[in-house]
Amino acid sequence: MRSRPERLLDYLQASWDILEGRVKTRAGARLDGTGTLVEAEGVDPGATVAAPALVEREVAAASEAAIGPRAVIARGSQLGEGAAVARSVVLPHARIGAGATVTESILAPGVRIGEGARVGPGAVLGENAEVEAGAQLDAGARIPPGERAA
Repeated sequence: MRSRPERLLDYLQASWDILEGRVKTRAGARLDGTGTLVEAEGVDPGATVAAPALVEREVAAASEAAIGPRAVIARGSQLGEGAAVARSVVLPHARIGAGATVTESILAPGVRIGEGARVGPGAVLGENAEVEAGAQLDAGARIPPGERAA
C-alpha cells in the first residue's frame, strides 16, 4: 500500500498530467495550447495566471494574486490580493486570504486560509478546515475537516 505522501503526489501528478495534455479528458480538451483555461470573469487584470492552470467559473482573484503554474482553482473560490497558489488543487468555495501562499497542496471544499498564512508543501486540508492568519503549516500537514490550525 502506498503511503499518504505518495498518494498526495499521485493525485497532484494526475492533475498536472491533465493540464499538460498527457492524459486526455473532457476537462483537458477545453484547455488552450499552453494547458490553460480561465473561465472566471472575476480574475483582476492585475492578477497573473501561469500555464498550465485551470481557473473555473465564479473564481475571484484580486490584484497581484498569482495562480500557477500547475494550479487548479475550482468554482466559487476566492484569492485575496497578493495570494499565490502553485502546484496545488483548490476545490470549490475555498478562500485564500491576502498574501497567503499555497504550494503543492490540496484544499478541500470550503477551506479558509487566513491572510499571510503559508500552506505546503504536501499539505492536505479537509472540508471547511481553517488556517489562521499568519500561520505557517509544517510540510505534509493534515488538517481534518472543520478543524482550525494556528
